[in-house]
Amino acid sequence: MISFRAGVKSLGPGITTVGKTMEEAVMNAWQLEHQAQFNYYAKSIAGPDHARIPDDQVEEFLQWKPLAEPHFQEAVARVGKVNTGGSMWSDLKDRAAKLMSEG
Repeated sequence: MISFRAGVKSLGPGITTVGKTMEEAVMNAWQLEHQAQFNYYAKSIAGPDHARIPDDQVEEFLQWKPLAEPHFQEAVARVGKVNTGGSMWSDLKDRAAKLMSEG
């Protein structure tokens, strides 16, 4: 059974991600890959004991709903909610389509 997590690290190389749509699953994999790169950079630069964000601050951030903050309300009212993940998905689809048409 798949838990509520969007991805899992397998025992060998590779990952598995899921989502309600193909877009969500691919973007979860893309974000996981980039986070892994940044974690590698941090460990490479500062060593294995590099400073970490305390668990309580991570949990607080995960509960935060930025668009509910008063200073964002005016922009949301003026522009409406924006799909922040759509542009990367569109770019990845365009790249894949180009690669497939080339051959």
